[in-house]
Amino acid sequence: MDLRHDVLSGTIADRYQIRSVAGRGGMAIVYLAWDLRHDRAVALKLLRPEQGPSVGKARFLREIQIAAHLSHPNILAVLDSGLIDFPDGESLPFYVMPFVEDRNLAERLADPTPLPVDDALRIAAEVASALQHAHRHGIVHRDIKPANILLQDGHALVTDFGVAREFEASSITLTSAGMAIGTVQYMSPEQLSADPKLDGRADIYALGCVLFEMLAGRPPYGGASPQETCAGHMSGIVPDMRRHVPDISPEIQAVVEQAMAKNPADRFATAADFRQALVRLQHLRGSAVLRTRHWWLRTALAPALIVVALAAAVLWWPRGPTGPQDWDSETTRVLIPPFAADSGLQSLADAFTQSLIDELQDLPALSVTAFDLVEPFRSSDPDSLHLRFQSDWRLGGALTRSGDTAEVTARLIDPTTGRQAATRAWKLVLRDGWEKRGLDSVGNFVRTSLWEERELEAERRQVRDESVWRLVQQAKAVRQRGIDAVQLRADRFGFKAFDTADSLLAVARQRDRDSKLILLEIARTHTGRAYWSEVLQQRLGNRERGLPDPAASRAAALAIVARLLRDDPSNAAAYGVRGWIEMSVYRTTGADSALKAAIADFDRSTILDPQSVRMWRELSRAYLQAGRYPESMLAIDAAIKADPYRILQAELLRGRFEIALLLQDFAQADAACQSGRRAFPSSVLFVDCEVELGGRSRGDTTSAGHALRVADSILRADHDSTFTALHYLWVGAMLARAGLADSADRLAQKASAMTGGRMAPTPLLIEQAILRLVRGQDDSALALIAAAVERNPGEIPYLRNAPWFTPLRQDPRFGAALGGVTPDEVQARP
Repeated sequence: MDLRHDVLSGTIADRYQIRSVAGRGGMAIVYLAWDLRHDRAVALKLLRPEQGPSVGKARFLREIQIAAHLSHPNILAVLDSGLIDFPDGESLPFYVMPFVEDRNLAERLADPTPLPVDDALRIAAEVASALQHAHRHGIVHRDIKPANILLQDGHALVTDFGVAREFEASSITLTSAGMAIGTVQYMSPEQLSADPKLDGRADIYALGCVLFEMLAGRPPYGGASPQETCAGHMSGIVPDMRRHVPDISPEIQAVVEQAMAKNPADRFATAADFRQALVRLQHLRGSAVLRTRHWWLRTALAPALIVVALAAAVLWWPRGPTGPQDWDSETTRVLIPPFAADSGLQSLADAFTQSLIDELQDLPALSVTAFDLVEPFRSSDPDSLHLRFQSDWRLGGALTRSGDTAEVTARLIDPTTGRQAATRAWKLVLRDGWEKRGLDSVGNFVRTSLWEERELEAERRQVRDESVWRLVQQAKAVRQRGIDAVQLRADRFGFKAFDTADSLLAVARQRDRDSKLILLEIARTHTGRAYWSEVLQQRLGNRERGLPDPAASRAAALAIVARLLRDDPSNAAAYGVRGWIEMSVYRTTGADSALKAAIADFDRSTILDPQSVRMWRELSRAYLQAGRYPESMLAIDAAIKADPYRILQAELLRGRFEIALLLQDFAQADAACQSGRRAFPSSVLFVDCEVELGGRSRGDTTSAGHALRVADSILRADHDSTFTALHYLWVGAMLARAGLADSADRLAQKASAMTGGRMAPTPLLIEQAILRLVRGQDDSALALIAAAVERNPGEIPYLRNAPWFTPLRQDPRFGAALGGVTPDEVQARP
């Protein structure tokens, strides 16, 4: 041991203060150091001097170079590198990494507590994603093992890239002609035989061995000597995991066996394929939970299975991907150079850029190059940046200031072609919190733009040539203009755009008879025509003549979907379109059979395409309508997990909040509310969730006083009397529970005066009824319910199932108020 390492202290490169030794290896020593510039703990890895003759600085520098070019959320990043000059004239290379306080996987597996199956699948999928990124750059890790997989907040970070490629102190020499590099418990047969043509499939085999160990609690092959372990790898037999885990599913066993196949050609072709199989396993396990009908859910929770009438506020217009999307097969690489800035603002722009990178690095779908890596090249031209960092997208930005206003601009650019995919500018008043508002705006712009580009890319693969693609895009744009016109003008003339879209799609269909995308778009045009025709009929009654026949449009759409599914029963998007049509029928007719059919189709769509966040969302909403609340919660949780760019996270979190309320799980509702407020502080979806939560669950004056102040602030900010009247009714319910009946009545009167009394919007009539029930005034509540149903029969499912109306369930007058529903029918659900 060279004593220079043991006594190393002080400050290195005027930037890193050595604190202690964090670990020792055969090639290097890792120190815990403090980054003085960024005020953070880092790990500093320094080459052992005794390795110079056998390995050399050149090889260690190659390790640094390899690791520095692998920018991925599941790969331990290189933050900095350099040389340390010792007094005896020796110079040793070092590099700096984030300091990970948690354990590595080997230490976790040493615990007596087994690793949960879901955690094992997730960790393996994250490592596979990292390997795919490395393999794309021509790097084979060669030493995937639990000790080289760090765990940070439960997520995997692969480390020691590049070292095993050149040298590993624990390598086992099997022949005099070559050297097998790796760790024997996890080495593939070709790696053990020192095959010079080793490729990424050796890493897949090693990861299969790691997954086996995570699930079984032991490596697949063990022996009294390395030779016995090697014989196991070379034997041609993959161990049966069921001997160690009897209840392991056949699907998991099959994936492990394929990853550990002795012949590389029989394994997953790429790490992306392996990851996709692991992701499917995770979704299959989630779907199994979703589809299980536990007896305790049917009995103990049956009284809480309720539904909320959100569909009236939801446009069931399909805007999702057109087919199965493998969002997780590969991360999107994004380069964000430091934003340009006016004189004197560069440090502020740098801080803004770094905060933006930190925020986007949290997204599993993105691999964003660390600020410290790109900052030294801020003056490089775009082509040089692309050659150095090989990103999929580059975000250009600028920060300027004029008086008390800052302007932030952002441009998303394809670095290969120079195409500017999207651009946006924001003017921000320089007051407290402006940086956060700016980060939210730019971050949302990046996430939304990348999501849209991925969707367009997926659609583009489904048409034959560029001319057909342009026709499809023109048809979609024209159709959207028609929707805008219908909404703005509230007359039939917007439907002319739907006819034009039909014509464009007909031409596209003539040129490409095999494209399923074109048929789907034709079906969506029919579905949109039916939906908006019904909207106008409900809004205008008989005042507008000549509207399209909704039934005929839906029939045309269903015929197309039936044809698609006949030719391709695995078309997830077609099931989704049919589900939307069936939900439209349910809204119009109230037929439970239509709702059941929609649930079945959305369910089938999520099985075929478990990455479709919108299909999970629609399945959750359909379960919501049916009063199947535990399933609705599971489906929305699946939607949250399937949202790679967090495009719908705010909406989904608010939905989770509403579902938890209606399940009367108030702790979970509060958690969703607080998560939404932290993640989306400027979103209107969360400004009032604490008021609604209090209105449903609390009865103390302190909470009521706070909620009333929030309601008043909303009124001052938005000047929306209907919106605020709703909050006053929630506060009134809190006061009524606290025994302050007069105060509750005064707030109810105030809300009524704000919104026109019995002519108030239907949701307010229902909230008035809930307050009357809290006050014990059943007669008044029933009158309000009857008025709400008369105005909008679509509220009946909510009224029939919501827990707030439990006191009225057995009252025959309640069934009469719902339009003649019997007490037994009140309890029934699809």
